Amino acid sequence: MRSVVKYNSGSMTTLPRLEKIGTYLSEHRGRKGRDGIAAVAVAFGDTTDDVAHSLYLRKAANGPNSFRADPEYLFRRYGNLVSDLHDEHLNKFMDAIYRSCSPYFSGEADHLQQWLLALPDRAAAYVLHAYLRQAGIQSTLADVTDTLFPVILPKRGTADEVDLEESRKIAAAYALHLKNGILVVPGGVGVYGREVRTLGRGGGDTTAATLGYTLGAEDVTFVSRSPLTAAPRRFVDDAPPVDEIDLKEAEVAGAFGAGLQTDRAVEPLGAFFAANPHGRVRITDDDMNHATRINPDATPVTVRFIVSTDIERYGMRGNVGAVFARLCDTPADWFDLGGRSRYQNIGVSLRGRELVRDVLEAAVRAGEIMVAYSGNEDAYIAAAGSGMLGGMDIERRAKAALTDVDIFKTPDASSIGRKSGVIEVVVDKADEPKVVQAWYRELIEKPAA
Repeated sequence: MRSVVKYNSGSMTTLPRLEKIGTYLSEHRGRKGRDGIAAVAVAFGDTTDDVAHSLYLRKAANGPNSFRADPEYLFRRYGNLVSDLHDEHLNKFMDAIYRSCSPYFSGEADHLQQWLLALPDRAAAYVLHAYLRQAGIQSTLADVTDTLFPVILPKRGTADEVDLEESRKIAAAYALHLKNGILVVPGGVGVYGREVRTLGRGGGDTTAATLGYTLGAEDVTFVSRSPLTAAPRRFVDDAPPVDEIDLKEAEVAGAFGAGLQTDRAVEPLGAFFAANPHGRVRITDDDMNHATRINPDATPVTVRFIVSTDIERYGMRGNVGAVFARLCDTPADWFDLGGRSRYQNIGVSLRGRELVRDVLEAAVRAGEIMVAYSGNEDAYIAAAGSGMLGGMDIERRAKAALTDVDIFKTPDASSIGRKSGVIEVVVDKADEPKVVQAWYRELIEKPAA
């Protein structure tokens, strides 16, 4: 029996946290009938954003001396662990990072290259591998520099796509490394030939879901910073944990970074369940206590949970397509909110806000676009439940609960509406607690009509 465990950006940033991970992996890989564990490591904190922001500023600056960044400062979250572990291979890798990054930050080289954005995830994998070896736990590191890497990307397509069947062929080569051992894989990274690309926001989840399918695993665990609850606990203190969700609900959770960090993990999860209908997938908190099970056959519920994220909203017109293409080359968490009054609107979540501002400001200076409004602080809120497709008057109830909330300041006045098991709305950030609490009372606490 094989398992996949994906850790979050704060899971392994200190020695005590690494020790906890080592204890879990050591205990579980030794259980009877288990055939090894694949551990997916992701970048520490916001390191990927810091690298992308610094690279873009240097690239967009007028002249090589306009902006400089210190690679050691950008990777500062790794410094103490690297010093504490005293691992020769880890030290050599970090030194190589500093040498390879320096020309790009100093102005001697150009291009915002994807392989640079992959370095923080790779560094996290090297840290975990170094610790496991020192702890006497059998460990193999899969890196993009290897002849074979288990996440293969298609020749054409977006950077966050994965070629599942080609990846499955490669994964067979790692069977021996998994035999009663740990396979450490950097999350959010894929390859096509010698080309290294990132998988976008939450790419570690995409990697874990892919490995679950390609390695023929029995279970996949996503270790999140906090459990998935029926509503954000910053607004509803006693919101209970969600016991199970289906794949469509998992897609919504991933889009909002609630438990899952990306909706793009759902496609490989679908392949995982198709190959292994009895497989188990769960989202846990950092202590791996409560688990939300992802179950394709979950009993339909009208509204299972409410999620919310703060966004900055921008409206622009002009050569918007060129700006969108530029944004797609960054790890920023942005999305198209549609057009209104001749302006194209985008929303930007927490990740990469400074980077989006840099891209838009550069486009304005170049005369490509005109920005009508920028930086509007709003809240993007959604209620999800596959059972609402049964037509239980859910849309009317959702609207009625918000009669005293101004939802018409959003880019699309009809943004509230039932579609594919989701009701969503964009409102002023000041109204976010009111909307979440009103929907929680009406759509979750109150029995369905």
